Formats: sequence, structure tokens, C-alpha cells
Amino acid sequence: MLVPDEKAAQIRWLVTVGLSGAGIAIMVFRSTFFLKALGIVLLVLPHFGGAPPLMTGETQVPANLAVAFSASSIVLSAVFWIVIGYLSGLIFARLDSNSAQA
Repeated sequence: MLVPDEKAAQIRWLVTVGLSGAGIAIMVFRSTFFLKALGIVLLVLPHFGGAPPLMTGETQVPANLAVAFSASSIVLSAVFWIVIGYLSGLIFARLDSNSAQA
């Protein structure tokens, strides 16, 4: 079974999160074209490096448990984003109605 190097994958994830956060912050809080372009570069940069190389490894996790975990993760993620979208709609509608009354 091929698995990524765990330490390399975690480092890549941290770098991706850091650069993405910095890129979004620059794009939101800075107004010059150069800085907004820099924010886009920071967002895209981690994705050019590719994933960590795969290594041959053994796992103690049964295949059916891995499949069940993957399916549960996908469903839970979908439910999470649906709830976030619904609640955001409610909040923005309330904020819009409050600003219209003022």
C-alpha cells in the first residue's frame, strides 16, 4: 500500500494553510493592485509543489473501516457546509432587514 510521508504531509499542510491565510488577508485588507496580485500568488503557490512523495507502507486499519471513515467524512463535510450556508443566509437576511429599517 502506498502512503505519503506523514511528517512531509503535515508540513505541506501547515505551509498551505499559512500561505493561503496570508494571501486571503492581503487580498482583503490591502487595496493596491500589487498587493492583491501578491495575495493571489500566495494562494496559488503551495499547489505548484505537488503532494509529498508516496512510500510503501503497511497499515493496521481494516479496509472496510477505512471505507466507512471516508464515506462518513464526506457526508459530514457536506452536512457541515449546508448548515453553514443556511445559517449564513439567515444571518445576512437579518442584517439586511435591520439595516433597511435604520
